[in-house]
Amino acid sequence: PNGFARQLRNRDQPIVGVIFTRLPENSATLDLFESKVLGALEAELIQNRVPVLLSSVSSAEIEAGTMPDILTQGYVDTVVCLFLENPAYVASLGSRVRHLVHIGRTDASVVQVDTDNRSGAQIAARHLFGLGHRDIVLVRPKEHVIDHIERVEVFVSEFVALAGAEGRIRFAECSVWNNEFADAALEQALSPKLPDAIFCTNDFLALQILRGLKLRGVSVPHDVSLMGFDDME
Repeated sequence: PNGFARQLRNRDQPIVGVIFTRLPENSATLDLFESKVLGALEAELIQNRVPVLLSSVSSAEIEAGTMPDILTQGYVDTVVCLFLENPAYVASLGSRVRHLVHIGRTDASVVQVDTDNRSGAQIAARHLFGLGHRDIVLVRPKEHVIDHIERVEVFVSEFVALAGAEGRIRFAECSVWNNEFADAALEQALSPKLPDAIFCTNDFLALQILRGLKLRGVSVPHDVSLMGFDDME
């Protein structure tokens, strides 16, 4: 007898559906981040003996409002969504199940878990200020990403409040989708002189900058401090 088939038939316990986006090939940063979240979520459910059904949807399917088979076939009544972003689609998913949790920010009226960008950016600014750094380069994405915008605004506000006239912040732009712009961002960061510290609005940007610094013979943290945002080992 197949235990999973029996659970589908008898519904002795809830089956959790996890819905995530099939990502484009060049979306390296989200792939790293989503895979970590997805793996942790799956491990937690399995440890608690909760059956899991994974389902992916493409960006085109989200735009078209196409529902995953696990919903249309009635396999699940509890769903966790990962970073689907489109609020109308998330709301539509929520209307079809009893329970829905969205990981990441959405304007849909559903239960959601999101990064505390404000507190994180404040901690970053206070830490770098506490180390004695007053000349900061802030590396932000070329793309319009709301989480990064919030991190930039709060970091700048907090650092300026702490450092006052002694503080200086310059900006460099990279890409969260690929590393083609890393060299240009690094040239912006190092010109006209090496700063005290570089703050990147996520760890993927920090990794690109770290590689570029090493190639130029710049030591971290001896020559310059480098800080990212998120939790990539």
